[in-house]
Amino acid sequence: MCPERVRLVTHGVDTKLLQPDTETPKKWILWAGARGRYAKNYGMWNEIRQRPAPDGFEYMTLSGYTVQEYWDILKETAVVVCTSRYESFCNCAFEAMACGVPVVWRDGLQGGLWEAAGVRVGYEPEFFNCGIRWVCDNLDHHSLRARKFVEDHNTLAHMRDSYASVYSDVLHNAGSEGLT
Repeated sequence: MCPERVRLVTHGVDTKLLQPDTETPKKWILWAGARGRYAKNYGMWNEIRQRPAPDGFEYMTLSGYTVQEYWDILKETAVVVCTSRYESFCNCAFEAMACGVPVVWRDGLQGGLWEAAGVRVGYEPEFFNCGIRWVCDNLDHHSLRARKFVEDHNTLAHMRDSYASVYSDVLHNAGSEGLT
């Protein structure tokens, strides 16, 4: 496959449904995922939790949950921690960010596609702990930044437009490449 033919189709979240909750106090530093899934690296999360949470916050692990349960707990969440080795789509991260919840995740996740999203850290527990503290120390700033990123890059309209662009290119180039 030719690299010039590879196109990114962004995923989108419903930013009308997923809104920041500015009324509910934030207390959780949340890890959400399937504990037994290798990709999610629950072991790293256990190492991160060996250090005390920043003052006023507690660690929470969410596993075996529904989408609605995740959305509900985001109302009380200060930061989501993504210890994944790799991610398919990162939708749960973008859902959190749509709710104004910053995400701390490793540098290079998704091959660097989302480097401007969230707070990027080295892939060691101590770097995650530093990132968590940095976010908690300036939560309002990071919350606004998270929401803005999703509004600028990951709305349903962005997803629709990226699909439409790919389909348009396929339709316009079908004749020139022998496709019928």
